[in-house]
Amino acid sequence: AAGFDKHGQALRPLLQLGFGFVEVGTVTPEPQPGNPQPRMFRLLPDRAVINRYGFNSHGAAAVQQNLERYRREEEEEKTQHSSSSASSTLPWWQQLWCTLYPPHPARGPIGVNIGKNKMTPNEQAVQDYVSNIQRLAPYADYLVVNISSPNTPNLRELQRGDEFEALL
Repeated sequence: AAGFDKHGQALRPLLQLGFGFVEVGTVTPEPQPGNPQPRMFRLLPDRAVINRYGFNSHGAAAVQQNLERYRREEEEEKTQHSSSSASSTLPWWQQLWCTLYPPHPARGPIGVNIGKNKMTPNEQAVQDYVSNIQRLAPYADYLVVNISSPNTPNLRELQRGDEFEALL
């Protein structure tokens, strides 16, 4: 879910742990700190956690760099595995093992959850979302348009009729 890897810094390790997909974000066009701390509260009797992070984000440019690096490494990995040859310096039994059981890189869909900056008025929210889409969509397998965070003032107003249609 969004919020676990907010900046796209742990894509490969999360997939290697067995996650079926990783969703980055919520990503805002410009960096912002999110809500003031403390912003996470543990309710021991209820066995619950309250999260009031807001959209703390390094910004779309930083996340784009992380996604570009991940996709580049993914391509290099594919090339490495497809160009492995039997003329390797590995002992014959390791070559046989690698032929029978080639290493499989961690793979899974990468989603990007996008949001508007806190200081962006709702009348200009579409520009924030479009900016994020243009910058991040080329690296994502899917996008999530976040208009439901209760921690971002007035964000849920974008769910209403005309605002929602304009956003779509």
